[in-house]
Amino acid sequence: MPALNHATNPPGPEESPAGYGRPEWPQPFRPALLMGSVGMSAITVLGFSTAAESWRSGYPLATIGYGGGASMMAMLTVAMLREAGFRLIGLSGKIRPVQDPTHGNGVSIPTSRMLAPLLIALLVAAAAYGVAASVGWFIGVDESLLPDGRNSRTGAIYMATLAAVAVTLALFASWIRVDIVVSIYGEGVERYSRRRILLSTKESEVFVRWQDITRIDGRTIDSFQHPGIDLQTSSAIPKKLRTPHDGEYKIALMAHALTSEPNTLFALLKRLHENPDDRKLISEPNAAELLRPPPLLERFRIARTLKREA
Repeated sequence: MPALNHATNPPGPEESPAGYGRPEWPQPFRPALLMGSVGMSAITVLGFSTAAESWRSGYPLATIGYGGGASMMAMLTVAMLREAGFRLIGLSGKIRPVQDPTHGNGVSIPTSRMLAPLLIALLVAAAAYGVAASVGWFIGVDESLLPDGRNSRTGAIYMATLAAVAVTLALFASWIRVDIVVSIYGEGVERYSRRRILLSTKESEVFVRWQDITRIDGRTIDSFQHPGIDLQTSSAIPKKLRTPHDGEYKIALMAHALTSEPNTLFALLKRLHENPDDRKLISEPNAAELLRPPPLLERFRIARTLKREA
């Protein structure tokens, strides 16, 4: 069996019309958001410096408030940097070979762990600032953390309410966990899903053979333009194994939640579906390289070209 060579074997523009070089979900570079993230990072540094100075001066409430505000700015900086185009830069180390006693060797693609902790940290930081600002006003500290126009009893109550809402949302978010693992084998595709919402937990594991897949489609699954991949099947999916995005003859892969770059995953799935001879590549020891995305600058260039053509 020939050795896997990413330079020639992974899907390229001439091999995958639905992937690179015409991606289903272009990844553009947004300079305005990059500049915004730089400005936000400067505010973050200033906030942490002020928090440190407040700690040295013996003002614990100000330390908490400025520290919470700076942490919130740090989370927003990361979010803006991702939206500027700097996400999924290379091959994730979490994409690994997998050995299954039934299906043989393949590649496992787990859920990304970044977004949920980022959201929870943002909410906790916002709550810390809100509590410090509100308590500081009510006990009459000299340096108010309330913004101009809100430095009043009403403003303090408003900040306390926002802090309570932020804590509630953070607790709720911590009780929601969605684990998805997509495994690709020479015989087909397996999706494991575990969803925990408060005290309810639902697990499902579905395997579909390549010959049972009639079509592979890419789409956006919500108003945020998150990418999703649909595996249309010739056999009905048992209702107890379906997730909210599945259909009777459709398995939905939430590509935006996985650690692989969505266009690269989409292109690879289509390639293996349409070219049975290529399926042996997924059993190679370094098969994860098939999911290495193009360099970031190349993705920016392709997105820019598509925008000019639109």
